[in-house]
Amino acid sequence: MEKHKGGRPTKFYPTRIEQILDAISCHVPYKIAAEANGIAERTLFYWIKRGRQDMEQEINSEFTKFLQSLRKIESEKIMAHIELIRSSARGHKGSQ
Repeated sequence: MEKHKGGRPTKFYPTRIEQILDAISCHVPYKIAAEANGIAERTLFYWIKRGRQDMEQEINSEFTKFLQSLRKIESEKIMAHIELIRSSARGHKGSQ
């Protein structure tokens, strides 16, 4: 396992990331997805922040890939809700 500067092993590894992303894609809230996979919600938000920073600096890191995967999931969920709203006779109230 990779270690942080302080010597602590990272919790950012592919299996955990995949499980978190799978949970979020099934509409599990971020906090629950994080805690169910052994990390604090603040750790998840740190990973997202790190992905944004790396992306802004055009660094193609694992954090950047994680953020891109997360944003794709969020985009797909938003599009699905918009389609539900458009196809519902009740409009946005049908999607609530």
